Amino acid sequence: MFFAAPLPDEGYYWLWAKHPALSYYDHPPLQAWMIAVSTKIFGHSLFALRAPTLLSSAVVIWTIRWWSNRARGTRLEFDALPAVLVVFATPLFFVLLEIVFHDHLLIALLSLATILTALTFERFLANGTIRKTTLYGAALLIGFAGLTKYNAVLFAIGIFMAILFSKRLRPMLRSPHLYLAALVMLACLTPVFLWNQANGDASFQYNLSDRLAFGDVSLGRWAFYVQVLILTVMLFVGPLLIAAIGRFFFSSRDVPEWLGALRPIAAGTLIVVVGFALVLASLTVINSYWIIVAYVPLFPFLFAYFQRRWHLVAHLVYGAVVTTLFTVNFVIVPVFAFNGTSGYLPGVARGWPEISEKVLAWQEKTGAEFLATSDYRTGSILAFTINDPNVEVIATRQSQFSYWIEENNRAGQSAIILTEPLYPMADVITERFDSIEELEKLDITPFGMKVAEYTIYLGRNYTPAQDE
Repeated sequence: MFFAAPLPDEGYYWLWAKHPALSYYDHPPLQAWMIAVSTKIFGHSLFALRAPTLLSSAVVIWTIRWWSNRARGTRLEFDALPAVLVVFATPLFFVLLEIVFHDHLLIALLSLATILTALTFERFLANGTIRKTTLYGAALLIGFAGLTKYNAVLFAIGIFMAILFSKRLRPMLRSPHLYLAALVMLACLTPVFLWNQANGDASFQYNLSDRLAFGDVSLGRWAFYVQVLILTVMLFVGPLLIAAIGRFFFSSRDVPEWLGALRPIAAGTLIVVVGFALVLASLTVINSYWIIVAYVPLFPFLFAYFQRRWHLVAHLVYGAVVTTLFTVNFVIVPVFAFNGTSGYLPGVARGWPEISEKVLAWQEKTGAEFLATSDYRTGSILAFTINDPNVEVIATRQSQFSYWIEENNRAGQSAIILTEPLYPMADVITERFDSIEELEKLDITPFGMKVAEYTIYLGRNYTPAQDE
């Protein structure tokens, strides 16, 4: 949190905060709004960038403590402290609760929504009445989660499926409050709808269609199986926690009242999220952490399903080893650099004080009016490092940068352009300038190990892109 260099998307979301809007091309806006508030309070710093995760982590810890108090005196009674340790020793949560990807806020909001939904179900199972405060509160939280990341909709669908397929909960479908709550959720997404209406449904088009073209479609399903079964299940979650999930769903022992109201939420969400992921994996390669929504209703009480004390110790040791590797990978040196490769993310996150110093020096020497890169990732980190939200990106792939660049204002200007091997100098860049001159190649070699390389160019006389 305090020492790891920003990942590309973290810099990207910082830039969103510097360009306030109703929503954005890739995701909804709530995360960017939080970063804007944080940087307003704490200024420009790594701490200010990641401070929102402290709030999200505090919420998660509070929800675990709430469930611990709820379970007190029942057969599945568990202490809050070891349950918190289990969650934060789980690599998937350790990572996603410490970096400002949208997931930290998604996890926190859905954790609170799970509590309110469970209380709603508990009241209805007890006497057949709707607890309106918790129902509408849950709807509001799910709506805010949707204002954070689109896959929150899977949580809402999971709850609906839990009601639809549970004989005891199905009568809730006759209550108008259920549908009014759905309208509350949709109302929370008003900024997203307005932004898309003003921008030709660009975000919906990207998330529902365009991004499906990324990756090798023929390998999509197999890639999903490898990522989920090996990386997510065995590495990012851990075998003992997966075993606890199995015991939760298949245990035939008496279920306490508090858990009886929670189990339909967990089951419905898990089935919907995994089913959606399987369908999506047949179309494209997906990221394993996209199914994080399925774990949120589960993690507060999984410690209660550890059958032996050594299960806790083993999970903590496992988590300590894996998370230490993560930390070393991003703070000190990419661990795989010892094999002559670093992987894209650990490599691209390294050396930016040196890179930015070189780029700014060339800008001063040449008198270039602006800075540009060949990809949104490098553009985002460069912008954050030098605290300049006006860095441009010239690339084939559309991103939020496509909405920021003021083409006519750049006409006739020169630019210092930064590229790297994955996104090298391309026609989309060269056709915008009268001439391109290579200035310098730069290798990033922490501890003498090459983890990334860049090339710096000078582009003269920028020509705005022509509207088709």
